[in-house]
Amino acid sequence: MATIRQVPSGYWQGIIRKIGYPYQSKTFQLKRDCENWATDTEAKMNRGTFSDMSEAESLTLAKGLEKYLKEITPHKKGAYQDANRINKLIAHTKISSKTFATFKSFDCAKYRDEMAERGLSASTINKELSVISHLFEVALKDWGINCINPVKQIAKPKVENSRERRLSTLEEEYLIRALVDNSAGARSNKVVIDIVLFALETGMRKSEPFKLSWPDVDMKGRVAYLRDTKNGKPRAVPLSTKAVKILKGDIDDNDVKIKRGKVFNTTYSALTQSFRRAVARAIRLYEKDTVADMRTEGFLDDFTYHDLRHEATTRLADKLQMHELMKVTGHSDARMLARYYHPKPEDLALKLG
Repeated sequence: MATIRQVPSGYWQGIIRKIGYPYQSKTFQLKRDCENWATDTEAKMNRGTFSDMSEAESLTLAKGLEKYLKEITPHKKGAYQDANRINKLIAHTKISSKTFATFKSFDCAKYRDEMAERGLSASTINKELSVISHLFEVALKDWGINCINPVKQIAKPKVENSRERRLSTLEEEYLIRALVDNSAGARSNKVVIDIVLFALETGMRKSEPFKLSWPDVDMKGRVAYLRDTKNGKPRAVPLSTKAVKILKGDIDDNDVKIKRGKVFNTTYSALTQSFRRAVARAIRLYEKDTVADMRTEGFLDDFTYHDLRHEATTRLADKLQMHELMKVTGHSDARMLARYYHPKPEDLALKLG
């Protein structure tokens, strides 16, 4: 039998102690609400349908996200990006102030729509929703919090992956010029320039150059060994003569052999910021050099770092067969690479003899 009592504040507290179930206590402003809660809770215990929601009702998403950031994020491949998304969610008090019990699918759908209204892409929105979804899954399975994943109950934006943004010769010229001439003087991050040029030669993902150590690079054999990749499979990336030249810089062969540590000594954040600024600077330089009625429409508009991988893969597709290209880029599905191949009918006719 539940205990109903009035506390000094004037509110009413219900207490339930039942063998085989955790201690339950809840406070209400009205006595009848307290009695109704006690009756309903005891009935669920008697039927065996009771679920303890006390932790879900007391733990806010902010606290949960902080715990997730400390315990889960460091073990992810994209830890840097994951941490940025979590910090954004924590700062969004309309979400983070809610508890695991009160954050419903309606709240999740509203946040999804807010992101869409701000102009975020479907891919970006889904990545943020994935963080929330995984938070609830970890809370339920690993932290013992009785909660329902609200992300599973809403529709997610459809992602259009067939992005075809190419980098023209003129755009590349101005982008490299902007990276070199960035008005930073001695503070200029020369490593970022090398990473961009290296990405255009190898088609590596944005995070992959940061994982390269000098012992992983075979200059003589012209191969870079990536031991930690997005799909978890290590791969050997063949290097063009230009890629080798980028890596060597002003270093002679003997110095390369004894080098240790990271090949590209900068941070993911520095690359992200420098590249974004370089694109904006390249557009300004182009507009300064070209009269308005002679400018190419859409010059470097909407060009992202990931487009470097698309550009490099397209160029490599002219030199390598599909099964060879898969080994270079790390794509696990040949269908993802099919869009990079556009053989001319006359070339195919020559192959037929």
